[in-house]
Amino acid sequence: MKNYLFSVSCTLTLALLVLCGREAAAQTDLPPCKPQRSFHNCWGTFTWPNGNRYEGEWWYDKPNGRGNYVLANGDTYSGGVEDGVFKGRGIYINNPQGPFGGQRYEGGFRAGRRDGEGVMNYKNGDRYVGEFKADKKNGKGTLFFASGAKFIGTFKDGKRNGEGTLYASSGSIEREGRWKDDV
Repeated sequence: MKNYLFSVSCTLTLALLVLCGREAAAQTDLPPCKPQRSFHNCWGTFTWPNGNRYEGEWWYDKPNGRGNYVLANGDTYSGGVEDGVFKGRGIYINNPQGPFGGQRYEGGFRAGRRDGEGVMNYKNGDRYVGEFKADKKNGKGTLFFASGAKFIGTFKDGKRNGEGTLYASSGSIEREGRWKDDV
């Protein structure tokens, strides 16, 4: 139940960020940035030579606060930023045409990587709700498979490790006990 409530809360909170992102720019107390001067304590847009683009809050010539990135590879990010790096709550969506085909993560970020509680929807239809650390599933979580099966347990370095239970799509227990590296 806790995972379900987290999922609903996270989805609603982050959906508001996406829906209100552009409106937040208009409602910010920060003045527009002036490109010929430094980007300090203002709201503005900047495109780097590599094609990455940022629109959001600036502090001392670095993205800081809330903002939106559109990366050159087509991936997008909307959420908290500190010194140009993803931090706090945010949404990262992989380019639908790219190798991860629209994979979507909603949750915590630290030092530019997935960190904290979050929800990951994978290209193959699987969905993970739980804890992340250093861009990988780490800690307690539930992995819902597209087939209808699910695993509830502990993850380490992106794999099932520790105590856990695998349920068949019918809901019956298929395997339970200690796991190591997904086995």
